[in-house]
Amino acid sequence: MQKAIRLSPYSPDWYFSHLGDAYRGLGQLEQARTVYRHLETRLPGTLLCQVRLAAIHADFDDTENAKKAVEAVLSIDPQFSVQTYTGHTVYKTDALRKFWADAMLKAGLPE
Repeated sequence: MQKAIRLSPYSPDWYFSHLGDAYRGLGQLEQARTVYRHLETRLPGTLLCQVRLAAIHADFDDTENAKKAVEAVLSIDPQFSVQTYTGHTVYKTDALRKFWADAMLKAGLPE
């Protein structure tokens, strides 16, 4: 992913979401947070970005920023629920789905 981003002058936004997800999955949280913040500059006010920011802020126990991301998610989609979101998102394993759901719940997103 990093090589694709480096070589492409017009990297698609999904490159950054997948790179951040990979970093988060590997436990490289600081790198994931950096990528998600960059993604926010490319996709301000999008559900995809705000959900990821809520999760990464929860991973850091950064309740203040997690709360801001949760508020942003709910302003974009007032009916948002972790169960619905993770049910419509493709995850390779149930453990990965739980990994994301747990962080979203910890951030304060509605079950």
